[in-house]
Amino acid sequence: MDGKLGIGIIGCGGVSEVHGAAYMEFCDLCHIIGVCDVAPARALGRMREWHASAVYDDYRNLLADDRIDVVSICTPHYLHAPMAIDAARAGKHALVEKPMAISVRQASETVNAARENGVKLGVIFQNQYTPNNKFIHREVLPLLGEIQFSYLATYHYRDSKYYARDPWRGKWEQEGGGVFVNQAIHAWDVFQSYNGGVDYAIGYWANILHPTIEVEDIGYGLVEFKNGSHGKLFTTTCWTGQNEMIIQGEHGRIVGSVEEMGNCWFELEDKSLQERLMEELQRERQEAKYDAEKWGEGHKAQIRDFLEGIVEGREPFVTGKSACESMKICDGMHLHGWPYTEQLRQYIRGNFHLPEGVEAGRKQAWDGGQLHQRILGIVKNPERKLETLASL
Repeated sequence: MDGKLGIGIIGCGGVSEVHGAAYMEFCDLCHIIGVCDVAPARALGRMREWHASAVYDDYRNLLADDRIDVVSICTPHYLHAPMAIDAARAGKHALVEKPMAISVRQASETVNAARENGVKLGVIFQNQYTPNNKFIHREVLPLLGEIQFSYLATYHYRDSKYYARDPWRGKWEQEGGGVFVNQAIHAWDVFQSYNGGVDYAIGYWANILHPTIEVEDIGYGLVEFKNGSHGKLFTTTCWTGQNEMIIQGEHGRIVGSVEEMGNCWFELEDKSLQERLMEELQRERQEAKYDAEKWGEGHKAQIRDFLEGIVEGREPFVTGKSACESMKICDGMHLHGWPYTEQLRQYIRGNFHLPEGVEAGRKQAWDGGQLHQRILGIVKNPERKLETLASL
């Protein structure tokens, strides 16, 4: 009634906190109308915290509320696509936590539903919104020339307690995968966006130290990008390590060293140009007042962009369609590696020293040892092929 967008938040767990805080801050654009959770006490707590006027235990009733224009979907992975599709059919714009679905097929169905019903679909990839990455996309990427090769290695240690925390974690049908789809996908989305999108991906993966879950805890792969280049990936939840990304072009490169690649940097052959651009970037960082150490800053920037996109009739920077690209990597590596996963697991266990479990590895400060070095050797090799461990 006041011209502001009405907000509904589906799922009142941990990540909903940053959604609610952002919507409350952007009171010039919106106000929170309703919240929904299967745990009534949790939903009531969020309703009071966010000064909402309605609480629901069934998301379909929230979608039927005519006061709500936009929904944030902050539920377990397997519910993302069905809820976003239902939201589209109810005429609601939807901003979905990553991953947008547990398969590319589901992701495509979600994108199609939004398009057919004339609503906007966004997916939370907040690291696309850091001042560094926005600046590099706009000012640096066009200067690199042809991308020659790229690689990315990320480390996301998770112990058994992490997976025991929620019953849906670590299950194919409910989480859709392990480290690929839950942790590494953030950096993979940044990686693919700098390379112009994904043509296809292949990979190998296994579960070597997390016997209580079904999904992968280590994997590596090859991605063919739409710009004609190729890149390689490695990720694991078995140990910690130095995150590293290199995207090598003809005239310079993009580099990253933080877990989700939220604050990348660059190096150019033309050092005077590099120095000038670095000064421009520093000015933009200061003007943006972006606190990279504060959880929720990226969410806030993305939510603002999504709301303004609705008001202005434009697409947000991260769309449902663009979010499909990192899902292609997950699906491609999963499907290609599926027939080999047990063989790879047995090979690793028979040829490399492993700790008794992921917690034991942590106590021993295990860093992957020779296994780690062998896989990094594959991933940093610029040849346009993906070797198996056993072939080296």
